[in-house]
Amino acid sequence: MQTTYTIADVQAVRLGDMDAFRVVFRRDDGLLHGLLFPADTLAWRSAELGIDPADTETLLDIVLHEPFVTSDPPVGEGSQAPAREPHLARIAEAKRRVTITTRPDGPADPLDVIRRHVVHPDRVRDIQHRLRGIRPTEPPIDDSATRRHNDPHWTA
Repeated sequence: MQTTYTIADVQAVRLGDMDAFRVVFRRDDGLLHGLLFPADTLAWRSAELGIDPADTETLLDIVLHEPFVTSDPPVGEGSQAPAREPHLARIAEAKRRVTITTRPDGPADPLDVIRRHVVHPDRVRDIQHRLRGIRPTEPPIDDSATRRHNDPHWTA
């Protein structure tokens, strides 16, 4: 049987020195569920799974379904190839049990708060190097301050 979770609210929040997103789901029986994840999660999934950083919908779909994955992930070996297919298979399995929707009657899609967050390709490259144990030749990309100050949705 498939359970439906409707996204009731999304907020960009600041936790200490970390930007994050808080997502509130309402299950079809009315029970509320929450998901809190670092804003950098989309960049990490892009780097780990080899997904185009511009493909926000796929990255968002993965991150929103991860809490509903029931099997353990395989141990990675510093490359995105071993992790990608098993993880996408676990996400597909979760999607057979769970449907995630947005409010049909809302004025705007609450996920737009996350969609406005740009996954910087240089940040993805830095993460891939880090995963492979390669030292970057330049300082890591940190666009959080610029992103936060230019986006009125971040709350302190």
